[in-house]
Amino acid sequence: MKNINENFHRLIAEKVSPQDYELWLLNIKITKIDEKSVTFSVPTDVARDYIEDKFFYDIVEVTRNLFGKDLQITLVPEKRIESIPKELNPFKIKNIDSYDNSSLNPRYTFEEFVVGKSNELSYTASLSVAKNPGNQYNPLFIYGKSGLGKTHLLNAIGNYIKKNDYKKKICYLSTERFLNEYIFAIQEKKVLEFRNKYRDADVLLIDDVQFLNRREGTQEEIFHTFNALYESNNQIVLTSDRAPHEIPNLEQRLVTRFQSGLVVDIQPPDFETRLAILRRKIENDEIQIPDEILNYIALNIKHSVRELNSAILGILARASLNKAKIDINLAKVVVSNLVKPEAQFVSLSKKFGSKEIKKIVADYYKITESQLTGKRRTSSLVIPRQVAAYLLKKYGNLSLKETASELGKKDHSTIIHALKKIEVELNKKDSKIKEDIDSIISLLNID
Repeated sequence: MKNINENFHRLIAEKVSPQDYELWLLNIKITKIDEKSVTFSVPTDVARDYIEDKFFYDIVEVTRNLFGKDLQITLVPEKRIESIPKELNPFKIKNIDSYDNSSLNPRYTFEEFVVGKSNELSYTASLSVAKNPGNQYNPLFIYGKSGLGKTHLLNAIGNYIKKNDYKKKICYLSTERFLNEYIFAIQEKKVLEFRNKYRDADVLLIDDVQFLNRREGTQEEIFHTFNALYESNNQIVLTSDRAPHEIPNLEQRLVTRFQSGLVVDIQPPDFETRLAILRRKIENDEIQIPDEILNYIALNIKHSVRELNSAILGILARASLNKAKIDINLAKVVVSNLVKPEAQFVSLSKKFGSKEIKKIVADYYKITESQLTGKRRTSSLVIPRQVAAYLLKKYGNLSLKETASELGKKDHSTIIHALKKIEVELNKKDSKIKEDIDSIISLLNID
């Protein structure tokens, strides 16, 4: 049980901020495991309620990676108390007007953020804000689905400013923590101290503001805090899983203020960026994982950077616990616990045959191979031919002349034009052709 708990804590510490881990998760432990469930011991009933509310899905994901299947999670408090324990109440462990930047995750820096087409704008805007807080893009609002890097950028801004100007008062917190501190302040009759803490900040970084919905009192507090900081030219950065106008039950005055600066989104990373993220992860942690396994993970996990990291951690955990070899079969098990794999494994490092590529492209677009390589010039055949040219050149390792020959063209200038058109499409955020190519790449990995 000791080894299992050590592995659990190693994995859960990767998923939450150092402060959250120290305050809430350091003292929980696995006490019982059976075929269907795993039981955790937590210090108090208050801790149980908070952990269930904020960290439950993190615990589910880590236990799934540890044991290779979904188990029922039960948190059992060691003792029950009526009042909030001293160690969990921010007003009893320090002066409320003090600034503690330990909640910033030191691992989340701009240097560690892998930039791709899907997140380049949000990265550039965040770096600009960090270099010149309060004077450009204020507020900065970053939105996108969970697991794409919003929290990383928020921490990177704080870490950059902290490193380059230690006198700056930086407040980084989740919306949930803001809400809880506000409730504690009311209970302790320290609302004025609470307001002064956040309204005097030089930089306010708030994560997951979508949770402001249905929080009327907190929305009121955020509104006045926002105004105080904005009027003082102090920097505000907010993240959400959706654009301001899409947050349900958010007051219109807050929507207007959140949209008054720069609003940028983060899209799911493309294949190349996903692969770069995985390689950065294993390089930083000095892990040896073959390229073909990284290719398999990147091909099948498409929508979350967090799931990419979870796949690496899951492979390491299962290999360690089961004393298993890190190979493609292990990778398939781990990936299948995170997503439904779309394809069987074949390394992208192999050279594909031109016949295989043409057949899969033709099948995908529901045309014949003769139509793909023929001389008829109809609009319905333009895109399939351009996609085929791109894939033949890139994955078939063909020259321009060879690619032209494979597609029945005498002049390779047509291929150059096709490649340029595809490159333009790949640089667009919402491109149907880009989706087609991702899907065909997956199909190329069918045995």
